Amino acid sequence: MADDPTFSQIWTTLRAVNCNDKTEKKGNLTYLSWAWAWGTLMDHFPYAQYTFEKDEVHLDGSVTVHCTIQVGACQRTMWLPVMDHRNRAVVNPDSRAISDSKMRCLTKGLAMFGLGHYIYAGEDIPGEPPLDNGDATPEQAAPTVQPVEKSAPPASAEATEQPFSFTTEDSMNHFVADVQIVFKESESVEELAGNYEGVKRQLTALKKKRLEDFKMLRDLYRDTKENLEEN
Repeated sequence: MADDPTFSQIWTTLRAVNCNDKTEKKGNLTYLSWAWAWGTLMDHFPYAQYTFEKDEVHLDGSVTVHCTIQVGACQRTMWLPVMDHRNRAVVNPDSRAISDSKMRCLTKGLAMFGLGHYIYAGEDIPGEPPLDNGDATPEQAAPTVQPVEKSAPPASAEATEQPFSFTTEDSMNHFVADVQIVFKESESVEELAGNYEGVKRQLTALKKKRLEDFKMLRDLYRDTKENLEEN
């Protein structure tokens, strides 16, 4: 299409949508209604499409699902393990568990376009990416907190005041591996910037725990950005 939206335009449109009254709590997890989320995307971009890739079955019997969302010329792929209510991977999940995870993966993919993003990561404060702060120590590179603009989607006081924290070493391992894939697969500077927006709170937390991993991701971000700018 000649009038295809850019990643930036899609992000700006969907990021402004208030999703707070469309969520539900199950245990310690908050879910956004996939039906409402897809309907909202259709209201703004009725030509959008999604597909599910082949399920990824791991050696331990757990399963990861993958969903690709296409909005005009803009495409993102998201993945999600089949998990129980405690956020743990399920071994040999049944078809119902896989089906539910696929729709949650779809909703998570929509968050990468901006819809309900703040529910997953908390409200992010606009500012310079910490990836460009050189080799400063975590204390020196801590971002300056700015007031949240009135136009920003409402976020709970808990999400605004408390920084992101990894719960386990394994969660950090998965995060580092996943971000490498996401950065490397970015096909434009805009897509790379959008992918960064989706993980910058986690990167700030990673910097405080594993500075070497943070530096590796920072260098990967810079190299990928330079390569995309040259092409």
